[in-house]
Amino acid sequence: MAAGPAAAATDAPLLVDRTLDDGRIWLLTLNRSRAGSSIDTSLATSLISTVRDAELDPVVRILVLTGRGKYFCTGMNLGSAGQLLSTENDDDADLFDVLRCSRVPTVAALNGPALGGGVGLFLACDLRVATRDAYLALPEVRRGLVPARIGPIVVEMLGLARAKSLAITAARMPVVPDLVGAGIVVQVVDDAAQVVPAAVEMARSVVLGALGAVLATRKLFDAVAVHARGETGALGNVPEVRKCVRQAFAKMMGSEEAAEGIQAFMARRAPSWAPQEETAKGATGAAVASAKWAGKAKL
Repeated sequence: MAAGPAAAATDAPLLVDRTLDDGRIWLLTLNRSRAGSSIDTSLATSLISTVRDAELDPVVRILVLTGRGKYFCTGMNLGSAGQLLSTENDDDADLFDVLRCSRVPTVAALNGPALGGGVGLFLACDLRVATRDAYLALPEVRRGLVPARIGPIVVEMLGLARAKSLAITAARMPVVPDLVGAGIVVQVVDDAAQVVPAAVEMARSVVLGALGAVLATRKLFDAVAVHARGETGALGNVPEVRKCVRQAFAKMMGSEEAAEGIQAFMARRAPSWAPQEETAKGATGAAVASAKWAGKAKL
């Protein structure tokens, strides 16, 4: 279910198709394929605004979120990092919380790898469909950074042990068998061309349910999960957690490690703290994989 010619030609950071099933399903496509659909200020603002619009629309019943190109989303655009953080106002809208707590149900269609903040977007959705060869990865520590803003949702959805393993080792978490086995992905397709149609079909199965019953069920299950944790809401909304996230993000962005990691990323070289043999390799092997998108300034 590819975007039409007009939609494909637009430079908008987010493509929104409001025509599916007479407007009951909106298809949201991250449209920064040349930058791996990395999250900059314009994309974050557009996504938050679209979710808010959907919440006010009496017709829309569910949102489908996907990426355009090889990647679902490669995470935060390093050039926009400072703008994506507000250290003064704890009530500002957070992209991942807005998606996670939206009144409108959501389906993620993982068309390719999700890195960094892309993992947060993927896990923030209610239901998830993925192509077989996709994977999740948190490469932040390789760049001297901390996955602060997505930390709460990663821990909440994957559990502490898996979240630590993913974040500290920067290893890939494949769709098969890991995400399927963990119940994170509910349907797998063989290639990217099939993932949006499969997600739309899943969305249609949600639309068949009574609106009030669907919303009440989501609210009940979320409340049960929250009660089991002994918290007062989604982890990202707990005041103490939000404070820790903002402090960690601000401290990280001002650190020498972050400065060196970003410079190394942009220069396609290993950072100074890498083992000598990795430094000697330069932008080869693992360094090439992590530096591939250096020219696009994202993580």
